[in-house]
Amino acid sequence: MITVEIQPQLEKDFRAIVQKFYNGDECAAINEAVKLFIEENMTWEEKFDEALEAVRERVDAKGGISDEEIEQAIQRVRQRKRAEGEVRY
Repeated sequence: MITVEIQPQLEKDFRAIVQKFYNGDECAAINEAVKLFIEENMTWEEKFDEALEAVRERVDAKGGISDEEIEQAIQRVRQRKRAEGEVRY
């Protein structure tokens, strides 16, 4: 357990936030604050890696993706980019 001394107004504000958004669960509020702090201090590469891993897990959970589905997705992106005037392929 961690004990922290904070200013009375900050404590009052914290308790109000915990009640409003976390149903009184101080641990959940602190965990969320720590996660947000960590995310804010991550590089774009680290954030991308996390997002990519989350997508991989979701795809794997649904049984994977076929080569044909990947090719169709690539073609859709290329068509959209061409329509937007961004042609690089």
